[in-house]
Order: sequence, then C-alpha cells, then structure tokens
Amino acid sequence: MRVGVAAVWACATALGVAAVESFNETLDLHTLPGGRVHAAFSFAMHSDDESLRHFRILPRALLQPVASLDVDAFQLTLNAGRWQYASWGAPSGSQSVANGAEVWASFGEAHRSAALPLPTRWRRLTSALAGTFCASLDAIEDTTSVTIPARYVWSDAPENTTALHAYLPSESVCTENLTPLLKLLPCKGGAGLASLIQMHTILASEFHSVSVQGYTVVLGVTSVMRPPMLPDESHVWMLSDIFSRNLTTTCPVATTSEVWVAEPNEHVASDDDDDDDDWVPSPWVRRMQTRVYDTTSLAPYGGTLALSIAAPVRGPFLKPPPLQATRQVLGFGQERNLVRLTLHNALPTETVQVVYYDQIPWKVLPLMHTLHTTLAFDPADLPEDAVSYRDDYDAPFVTASTYRPAVLRGKTGAVELVLRVPAQSTLTVTYTLLKRVLHYDEHVPDPHRGIDLPPAVFVPLATGQSMRAWAYAHRHRPVHAVQAERIYTAPSLLDIAVPDFSMPYNIILFYSTYVALFFGSLLNAMVRRFRDVVV
Repeated sequence: MRVGVAAVWACATALGVAAVESFNETLDLHTLPGGRVHAAFSFAMHSDDESLRHFRILPRALLQPVASLDVDAFQLTLNAGRWQYASWGAPSGSQSVANGAEVWASFGEAHRSAALPLPTRWRRLTSALAGTFCASLDAIEDTTSVTIPARYVWSDAPENTTALHAYLPSESVCTENLTPLLKLLPCKGGAGLASLIQMHTILASEFHSVSVQGYTVVLGVTSVMRPPMLPDESHVWMLSDIFSRNLTTTCPVATTSEVWVAEPNEHVASDDDDDDDDWVPSPWVRRMQTRVYDTTSLAPYGGTLALSIAAPVRGPFLKPPPLQATRQVLGFGQERNLVRLTLHNALPTETVQVVYYDQIPWKVLPLMHTLHTTLAFDPADLPEDAVSYRDDYDAPFVTASTYRPAVLRGKTGAVELVLRVPAQSTLTVTYTLLKRVLHYDEHVPDPHRGIDLPPAVFVPLATGQSMRAWAYAHRHRPVHAVQAERIYTAPSLLDIAVPDFSMPYNIILFYSTYVALFFGSLLNAMVRRFRDVVV
C-alpha cells in the first residue's frame, strides 16, 4: 500500500489511536545442487495506518527521511557473488541479485507538484540510505541514474508511475552494512532469528545480499552456503554448521516467527507436477518436502532449536528455468566491440515476451542501427503431440524498442527492447558498442582495471501457464512484497584506452635532474675561484 505523507498524518491525528503494528520474521532454508544451502532471512514490519509520528516497531531512522521526501516506495540491495539461475532457480524473498548496489525509488505523481525537484529528492534519498546502512552510495547522481517504468520493479505499480534506478556494480557487502540493518530490528541482533546472523558466516558464503524496502519495511539477508568438502552423495547440514550457533532465544515483539526447511524427498509428490511436467524431463525433477518450525516459543524444542538438512550433491533437484537469458560483451580495443544477448525458451508450445533493459553509461555508445537477431530452433526437442506454427518462428523478434541516448559527460542512457522468444528456441541479439575516448581527468582512480558496465535486466511479460507454474513451484513460501520476476546478468568489465599517466612524472623527473645538474655546474663554474695553494 502506498499512501501520501499528508494523508497518513491526517488519518493518524483524526483517529488519535495507537498504531497496530506487527513484526513477522521468517527464515527460509532450502537445499541447492552441490550440497549447498540457501538461507533467506525476511523481517517484515507493518503498521495498519503506517503511522509516521509514533514509532514502536517501525524504524524511525529509516522511515522519517524517506517520508519527508514523499517517496512512494523504494528498494536498496547490496549483493556480493553471482546467482546461478540455471542451477539454483529463482531466489527467495528479494529478487534483486545484481552484483554490487542497486537502488530503486518510486515517486508517483506527487513529485510534479512538490516543492523540491525530483533530482534533489532522489539525491537526498540515496544520501539518507547511504548514511543509514553505511554504504558508499555517493557515486549515485544525475549522471548515473535513469528513469524507467515502475512495473519493472513492482508488478502492481500503476501505469503512470515512474521509478528512478541506479547501479553501483563495484560496491560490496561488509560488516558495516549488516550491523546497521540489525539495529533497525525491534530486538536488534540479540534475540529471535536475527541472532543467527553472524558476520563471519554470512560474509564467507558463496553468495550473500542485504536488502531493504518500504513502507511496509522488509529487511532481508540472503546467503548461499557451500560445504568445505563435497561428499559423494549428500551433505548433512546442522543449524550450527550454517550459522555457528543454534537458535536459543526468541523475540517477544514478533507476531509470527517461523523457520521453513525445504529439502528433496523422492517419496513425496508435488501438487503442481501435473500442470507443467510436460515441458521438463523427469530426471531433472526431485520431489520436495517442507518442514515448518514455529519459533515464537522454543519450549516445544526443549529451549533450543537444532535441526539438520540433507543437501544432495549430484544432480539438480529444481526444474531448470523455462527462460534463461545472458549478456556478453565481446571484442577488444576501442572498436569492434559487440554486445550479445542470448535468450533460451524451454517451453514446448508457449512464446514468451521479454523486456530487455540495460543502462548505457555515457562512456560507451551503442550503435542501434547494427541490431541483428538470429533464431535457432531444434524441432527434435518438441514433444510428439506438440504443434508449432511457422509464423511464430518468423521475424521480427523485436516487437518494440525504446532508446534514450546518453548525454556526453552528462547523463546515463538506457535501452529497452521487447523481445519475442518462440517455444523451444534460442534467440540471439547483437549490436555494436563503441567506447569513447576519455579526458585524462575523467578516468577512475584505477584506470587500468577498466570501467564497469551495469548488469542487464530481463523481465518476462504475460507469462503463460507453464512459466507461472514454474515460478509458483520455486516460491514455496509467501513473500511480503509483490515484485516483478526479473533475471539479472553479470556485470561486464570493459577495457578502455588509458594514456601513460607515468609520462608526465618521467618528464618532470628528467628535466628536474637535468636542470639541477646544469644549474649546479654553471653556478660552480661562475663562482669558483682558482688559485695556487702553497703546501
């Protein structure tokens, strides 16, 4: 629910009653291939009237700066590592798994009549989030931010709602980000499920992330643990192995507190298998069972919750995603660089519409007139009773396109393509990318490393029955925020032409030495007096 600040204050003043707030905490544990375990914490704090004057559970330090800027909704994620969509499936909870920092904010229609302009409010919002979570968001400014439709982030956003979006691909996650997040919780990190969040275990995982979104504040911590040694068949995880401790305390403020454990079980049937088993081979599917532990009170567990999880090592237990998308930047030097998009649709009969969204920094220039599409189709992959039509596999595969060019040394651009991927086919899209020549003072502190190209986002549109069933099968617990399904690619590192920054110093040193020797010799010859010395 998105309510204006003035309306919320008026409602709270008129009623004159205390806000009925709730705090729900959830820990989602499920196994991944290779003996891994995915742990996703979700701490949801909600108020019935979204009171912004009297805080009991909702974090004042987070909501007051956000409310003063009349922000409808926002989301901040800090990720480290790479999420493997092909083998891990869809992430639980927050679905923003882009490397580095990612910030979204929706201002709706109210920003047009606000006293402060939108860029100023956007800058103040990122500064407030940077101060709250000790994140280095100072690089987010007008030149690195773009405006996109809010439906790319929240599927229930109105059509006329816009969102501002910015990436920081080189930002990392550290203890300075986790500690402020725990301080926003009612019981901090000393009780409840938050007591399991140990810095050294989370930051040592293969993938870890920190996220926050509001007004219904949802704080999330996600990590993918990998066993130190891979056994032959399965690896048994204890709760103390994952978090270096068992659950021994509860948060008295929590309305609900649950631990969900999902692990494979070959003897358990799934309810959704009958709907979409026709498009995935049965050897790639393992039945899942889910155990739910109510941790509002630890008395039923003897005062300590210690559980075990059996994680398989060989073979995936999740259905591979019906849509897989990647982006690669090929080439070398200043010219002949190519961006290649590869989208694979594994559905047998359904065509998928996908929105490709990519930020274009002003340091590079895409040549959209070089856009080229290629479709590869293998009819052998279709079931025997499937019917395919020739028109579905004929061009064009780009049904709509929007290109906002970047302003040189001024503003980041964006590319949006609506792609049509037929069933059982692989669509390849390529276009040329040129790199601009930078001034000597425009290079980053480490220019020889190159520049970061933010990750691309793929958003499926109007998904069919099979794709909705796949998404539902991977979401084995309800999520608090309604978000659009998004697929992130890995960021790219582009090498750029770098001048020899050492040459000025070499010249300075050479001429300083030359002048010192010349001046010293000349001065010595002018002021020295030669005379005979009698010994």
